[in-house]
Amino acid sequence: MNFDIFDEQYYLQQYPYLQPAIEQGIIQSGLDHFQRFGFQLGLTGVSRYYNEGYYLDNNPDVAEAFNDRRFPSGLSHFIVFGYEEGRNNTTPDYDETFYLKNNSYLISQIETGTYKSGFSHFIKVGRQQGLQATSFTNPEYLQRNPDIVDAINNGVLPTGQTHYREYGQFEGRSTMFTGTPSSDVIATYGEGDKTIYGVSVNYPSIGSENIDSNNDGEISAEEYSQWVNRSIASNSSPVVAYSGGSDEFDTLIGSEGKDIFVFGDTIVSSRGFFQGVQTFYKGEGEALIQGFNQADGDEIRLVISSSETYSILPSGDDLIIAVEGDTIAILEDGADLTLIPTNQSDLSGFYQSFTLI
Repeated sequence: MNFDIFDEQYYLQQYPYLQPAIEQGIIQSGLDHFQRFGFQLGLTGVSRYYNEGYYLDNNPDVAEAFNDRRFPSGLSHFIVFGYEEGRNNTTPDYDETFYLKNNSYLISQIETGTYKSGFSHFIKVGRQQGLQATSFTNPEYLQRNPDIVDAINNGVLPTGQTHYREYGQFEGRSTMFTGTPSSDVIATYGEGDKTIYGVSVNYPSIGSENIDSNNDGEISAEEYSQWVNRSIASNSSPVVAYSGGSDEFDTLIGSEGKDIFVFGDTIVSSRGFFQGVQTFYKGEGEALIQGFNQADGDEIRLVISSSETYSILPSGDDLIIAVEGDTIAILEDGADLTLIPTNQSDLSGFYQSFTLI
């Protein structure tokens, strides 16, 4: 059996009646209770990253065994067999493909048996380091929506993504989706404002520091802000690093509500000084934009150097956005659209920033 997925604090939040038993010495801990009683009772609230229904739906062989009463729960199968088998589809809040693309160094460690899967690394190490589990950015969502932080911290909801999926997307809440250093399909959802990056977005200035300061398995808005503030204190700026998009061929899919497709940013040094611009998808890479809707207020944000020019030209049914003749974006079925540049800015002649609407 493997209990790496077990989260003591979360378990006690789900089953608060256990706390008095621990204080009276009847059981030693939540884990002690689960191993002695909860496992056979079919209790499944052991982790923010385990969802019983999702695991059964995505592992029909396990569902069959559970229905035949060979296991008291799908979770019991995961603990006895699934973890060692490298199964990773335990929750919609974790995407194995995304995680391994974003942390490709793990592939060799999985091959050598250091980890059974990317998910095993995530629950042991990655979640404490704030590594992103899906294209949905949990810390950014919590920072934009601080009113839900208490519900997450108290275990009412496991993650910010759970809130967005079940409630926030219908309430018009804003969020951000990002990609990896490889080619991705970023399928967004929700009625609120969505900022969309096909490239990976990282804050490397803190490195591998444990962002999850209270080790509850969730990066809260407060912890995220504290982490960024420490970055500012040590480096003068919360330096952002992007994979850049070279050799990436991404598909960015918009949805209801306003979609903001981002194709560049300014580069700031570790001491807070402007160093230049990074326009995404220069070279061999490009992004295909689907679902762009001007009626929803969709935008394309572009940053280029002061010496560069960009062009917007139809090609068949599509619209091509190029910088110095290099295609960086293809707006699917956009040949008949007229994109108007707004919010143009120029910092002392160093760069040009446009919002195309």
